[in-house]
Amino acid sequence: MLRQRLISGALFISALVAVYLYAPLAWIGVVLLVLTFLGLRETCALFASAGLPAFTTTATVGGTLSLAAAWFYKCGLISGWVALGVPSVAMVGLLTASLRAVPSAEGLRRIAATLAVQMYVPFFMLFLGLILNGWGGEDGRQLAVFFVAMVKATDIGAYFTGCAIGRHKLIPHISPAKTWEGSAGGIALAYAAGAGFYFGCDGVIGPFRMGLVDLAVLPLLMAVSGSIGDLVESMIKRAAQMKDSSKMIAGMGGILDVIDSLLLAAPVFYLYVLARVTAQSGDFALAFLFP
Repeated sequence: MLRQRLISGALFISALVAVYLYAPLAWIGVVLLVLTFLGLRETCALFASAGLPAFTTTATVGGTLSLAAAWFYKCGLISGWVALGVPSVAMVGLLTASLRAVPSAEGLRRIAATLAVQMYVPFFMLFLGLILNGWGGEDGRQLAVFFVAMVKATDIGAYFTGCAIGRHKLIPHISPAKTWEGSAGGIALAYAAGAGFYFGCDGVIGPFRMGLVDLAVLPLLMAVSGSIGDLVESMIKRAAQMKDSSKMIAGMGGILDVIDSLLLAAPVFYLYVLARVTAQSGDFALAFLFP
C-alpha cells in the first residue's frame, strides 16, 4: 500500500511539473474540467451511498459546464451573458428534474444533495482556476505550484508523521487514523515548503511579494484549511461507509481523495494573495476581485 502510494505520489508530482513547464493555459483548463467532472461523479456516488442521492447527470454535466463557462469567460472566449446563462440553465434543469421525483419530498432531498455536490466541487475548483488565470500566464502558474506544494506538503507530513509517532486522535468519530502529531508534522512540512519557495524565489512568486509575516501566516492557513478539506471528505466517506472515493488511483483512492485538501484551501489562498497583492499595489478597487 505504501509502495503504491509513493509511486502514485511521484507520478502526481511529475505530472504537476510537466504541466507547469509545458502545458498551455487552455490545456490546464481542460485538466481542471476533467478533474471536476470525475470529482462530481465520485461525490454523487458517495452521497448516494449515504442515502442522499443527487441528480447525477444534472450535477456532473451542469457543474462541469458552469465551471467551463467561468473559465472561458476569464479567458475572454465568451461573453458575460453566456457565462451567466450556463449555470442558470443548469439550475432550471435541476428544478425540472426534481418534478419527476415521487414522492415530492424525494425531489427536495435530491435538489439539496445536487446543490451540495455542486457547491463542494465546482465552486471550490473555481478558485483554483482563479489562482491560475486570475493574474494570467506565468504568474498564475507560479502561484498554483506554490499553493499545491504547501497543501500537499501538509498531506505528506501529516501522513508520515502520523504513521511514525501518531498517538493522540484528532477527530476519531470522523477519521480514526488522523492524529494531533500528524497534524503537527503536516504544518511543519507546509512551513518547509513555504520557506523553500520564499528563499528560492527571493520572496517574489508571480505577482505576490512575500514578506516574513506572509511566511509566518500563509503556510499555517494552507495547512489548517487543507486539513479541514481532508476531514470534510472523510466525513462524507464515513457517512457513505466507504474507505476511498473510488479506486481510480492505485494506493491513493479516487480523484476526490487527491484534491480534497485543495478544494477548501483554494479560496483561502486566492483571497489572501488577492488582498496582499491589492495592498501592495495600492489599488483597493473592488473590481480587482476579477483582475
